[in-house]
Amino acid sequence: MARELAELITTVAYEEGVPTPLLWAIRQAEGGGQGREFGVLSEETPGVEGQARTAAKSLKNSAQRYETETGRPAYVEGVPTKEWLSYFAQR
Repeated sequence: MARELAELITTVAYEEGVPTPLLWAIRQAEGGGQGREFGVLSEETPGVEGQARTAAKSLKNSAQRYETETGRPAYVEGVPTKEWLSYFAQR
């Protein structure tokens, strides 16, 4: 199961254009049970893949909002900035 989850997170992160370690960190931090694996509570997202995709889209959308609002990049060389992480944590 752990290997399958790692492969799923890697695939979803790549397809959604977010850093794999960041999506993995959300999974570890949330640690929710079935249907809440990534802490997605706002909509019905069945299964771990749905949860991963919704979390990845949330990361992507938040990064875009941050960049629009601040004029600063959310990522530098693929690494999230401390400022953006703080911004994301407040949402």
